[in-house]
Amino acid sequence: MQYDKKFHWYINENEGWQHILQEQTNEIPQMQKMLGTAESDNVLTKEKKKMTELHFEKQLSVQEKEFNQLKEDIIKQQARLCEDCKTDCMEDINAFCTQDILRERIRAIEKSYVELKCNFMAYLSTVL
Repeated sequence: MQYDKKFHWYINENEGWQHILQEQTNEIPQMQKMLGTAESDNVLTKEKKKMTELHFEKQLSVQEKEFNQLKEDIIKQQARLCEDCKTDCMEDINAFCTQDILRERIRAIEKSYVELKCNFMAYLSTVL
């Protein structure tokens, strides 16, 4: 594969990640709102409910910060790849390595987000 084609493929890959991360980031305020409006007549004690909600608020905040940091890192990588395309840089090994690292980070953050969202929705189903 030619390097310039590889760079363009990476740019497209990053654009897809940016779209996914933005969608997931947009869900977090909605989830926080759901958490704030959840009221329960269930057997959960108020203290347990409060502790659980604080846990989810913290986890949502952490997830949002991780999304934002990853989005910034992808933007930096995009700029590097675009510059490599303009300058016909043939072997930017650091760009290749960074892309691999970003790929692993996106995999990990998506997995943690799906788990958080699943646990969050399961919790809401117990208090509603």
